[in-house]
Amino acid sequence: MTNVANEVINLYTAGSRTTSHQNTVLLLVNSEQILKDLEDRIMNTIAEQEIVTRMPVVIFLSCIRKVSVAQNVKNVVLKDELSDTEKQKFDEKKKELSLKYKDKCEQFHGFNIMQTNFSEDYVEQACEVFSSDRRTNRSRNTQLVACLSLLNDYVPGSYLTESQCLDFLKHEDDSHGDLEVKMEPFSHLITFQQDERSGKKVRMAHRMIAQQCTDLMSDEGVTRSDTAINFLTCLCSKRVPPYLLGFVKDMLTKRGTKKEENPISGTTTEEEWFSRLILDIKENEGSAKSASVLEEASEQFDKNPFFPQALARFYYIELNDYNLAEMWAEQAKDRDPQNSFVADTLGQVYKKHLKSLKESSEIQKIAKEAIKAFKHAERLAENEIKEHGTTKVFNTAGMLGCLEIYNHCQIKNNNFLNDLLSRDEVEQKCTFLEKYVIYSKPAMMKNYATKISKATECYRSYVGGSQPKQFKQTDTSFIQRLKQILDDTSTVVLSCLDTESKVKKITTWWEEIFQRSSSKSEPKMPLDHKDKPELHLVSLLLCWPTDGEVKCEILSQVIQCMHDSYKHAYEAYFRSRYLRPLFFIGKGQGLDRIVHRKVLEGLFPEGNEETEEDWSNDKIFHDPMVQERLLKVEGVVRKHRIYATIDGKEIKVEANLRKSLWRARQVSFYLGFTIRGPVAFGIQTRNRTNEVVSEMDISDPGPSTSEQTDIMRALKSSSYIMPPKKKKDRQQMKSIMAATETAYGTLNVKVSGFDMTMVEHYSQYIHNLCNRFGIKVAECYALPTKTTEVMLMQEQGTKMYVDSILKTHERVVQLSSLNAALCPVFMEVVLKNQPEGVQLSVKEHTEADFHSRFKARPELEGLIAQMGD
Repeated sequence: MTNVANEVINLYTAGSRTTSHQNTVLLLVNSEQILKDLEDRIMNTIAEQEIVTRMPVVIFLSCIRKVSVAQNVKNVVLKDELSDTEKQKFDEKKKELSLKYKDKCEQFHGFNIMQTNFSEDYVEQACEVFSSDRRTNRSRNTQLVACLSLLNDYVPGSYLTESQCLDFLKHEDDSHGDLEVKMEPFSHLITFQQDERSGKKVRMAHRMIAQQCTDLMSDEGVTRSDTAINFLTCLCSKRVPPYLLGFVKDMLTKRGTKKEENPISGTTTEEEWFSRLILDIKENEGSAKSASVLEEASEQFDKNPFFPQALARFYYIELNDYNLAEMWAEQAKDRDPQNSFVADTLGQVYKKHLKSLKESSEIQKIAKEAIKAFKHAERLAENEIKEHGTTKVFNTAGMLGCLEIYNHCQIKNNNFLNDLLSRDEVEQKCTFLEKYVIYSKPAMMKNYATKISKATECYRSYVGGSQPKQFKQTDTSFIQRLKQILDDTSTVVLSCLDTESKVKKITTWWEEIFQRSSSKSEPKMPLDHKDKPELHLVSLLLCWPTDGEVKCEILSQVIQCMHDSYKHAYEAYFRSRYLRPLFFIGKGQGLDRIVHRKVLEGLFPEGNEETEEDWSNDKIFHDPMVQERLLKVEGVVRKHRIYATIDGKEIKVEANLRKSLWRARQVSFYLGFTIRGPVAFGIQTRNRTNEVVSEMDISDPGPSTSEQTDIMRALKSSSYIMPPKKKKDRQQMKSIMAATETAYGTLNVKVSGFDMTMVEHYSQYIHNLCNRFGIKVAECYALPTKTTEVMLMQEQGTKMYVDSILKTHERVVQLSSLNAALCPVFMEVVLKNQPEGVQLSVKEHTEADFHSRFKARPELEGLIAQMGD
């Protein structure tokens, strides 16, 4: 990931540190999971190299092959369909290829499939050679094509090498020869691509051909399961290279997605239980065949844990054979004893088995085994994130599984619950899982939060305690409950302040607690990282200043301590998840300014997409109802970091969208608070007149050209009269700073030359260099362009004529208080980077230099003098 980030920066800067060579990089990414990490690495690299960006650094295009894609505005789906213009161009190209290659052109299947608009009839015609094949007389090249088609159909982009194919064919023919000849009559359906590292790659000519070949072979009796087993026994019997193991793993264990209709939330996307190949074999051949394929893979790859894990899952979900499921789950765990995701499978087997039992003695036995397995998975998950660092995703399946087993036994009214888990253990797991879904957002599985909520609520409905529903009571009982807990700042309290009255009463009581704990009039803020992050959050809310208040002295301290507390308590568990905002700073004074997230969510109908997803992309802050409730905070972006400006002091905060930090400028934003600290939402640029300018968003290109034309036409036809522009005041001369013993006064660094682009870029380089050296730049400006006519005399005669006109462009970078010791170093660097054809001069600033900035207008000055007389 670091290498990719460095390459992106090298492409962006073109190997130069000057801003003139910057170009936005277009990066194609084929994995959704790495986008956030890659963005962070690139941002950190920019900050480390102190690169001043003048344009966006990178545009990510997430290009992912999927069988089914949810139709929404976030996805751009490339369809297998040509436009009329594309059809015409393909037809023209077809004629050109036919003239050049004659009959051979008919075997350009990749091109022909596109030229025929992805015609299934063309694919069927191209694959007719398979129709004559019979199961009783299969040649080795037929088997090889079947294996290759199966692999390319279920793993797009996969391939075999020429050497592997020749080894496969040796069982029938020991003679050496060209692979293309040996693969007749199927050679025209296969492509051969030369690769320097892996040799010649062999794959089917097109995905549609691979799919059609697999279907035809299946219709002729060569089933998918037979082909898969043949693939495993013949191509994976010897030492398997890593890339082929990856292809086989994707083919047999990579789970796809499916769409499900929900009467409440509409169409949702859920993860399948098994890979597409295993599901197709189950549907067409039966569950036993699917199990046999996974069993063969488990035996061939006797050290890989994922094939027996998938087999165990298939046995307990599809075949309800819990003994075999337990056996294969144990094997998977033995192959990778430190993997919590593999160990969790054994607990899932026991959980499914438990739900099918009715006798109390059997329930107790299996329940104990399930709890034991889930606790083991939970311990491994803790080790992964704290000791080994093997994964960035915290596995909560063990913790959740314990609660589900406990709840199931409660429903069955069994009296051995205390033998499974103590009440304190269950309460601790419930509290953590509540924090998990309230403080953070699931990265991939959107239904996971609902699953956790059901498990925790089911437990609390039996044992009572501080459940969320309990806080839906009257305000009086709610306050009494808080007073009993005294300094309780748990997740349940933070999650249930869903009305403004509750927010005000709770924060008032918290303020009383802090004031009571300190002899001073000011609340005693928790400045120790050992305190809970929730306590720091409350402290931050209470000490955050409003208009007219001055509380900035300890604000940075509290924020830093909150970050340290979060790192100690939650960072390892939440690092792969989006942290939800809990509170916002609203309009008002004192405690009235605190707005809970649920108050804003209540402004929208239940199930609205903006409240569920758009906290992470800032779209919800475009709504006028939200803007009316929240307070705009002014700040500044500098060196890819954002600061809130409060009472003249800059307080560093996090940015919800880091892409908004690509250039330095004055900004305004809404201030929210996560469990980690303050975060800037809805960042917008402010211009010099303090007006908010819409932020550039690549995902929303704005109105099209035709829309802009319509807008301009409407403005011209309307009766709206533009107000006259305000006349600019004449620029006044600033006082000239005098030199001291250790520093120069006001200096003018003047760059001049005939090439305006070169002059402009060199002056920008000097300005950026001053910023890096900490040299104060008073201002930068351009002097009036000077025009020089080059005259030539005729060879015969005395008349002169204009040969050329030279324009001299000048830029001035004015410096203040340049340190005398730093000056030689500064000048050496500037002179070494001076381009050809550009002149450089450094002199003290004078009053004459100020007046030279303006064009002389003698006629106007003469008229003014006459008016004065």
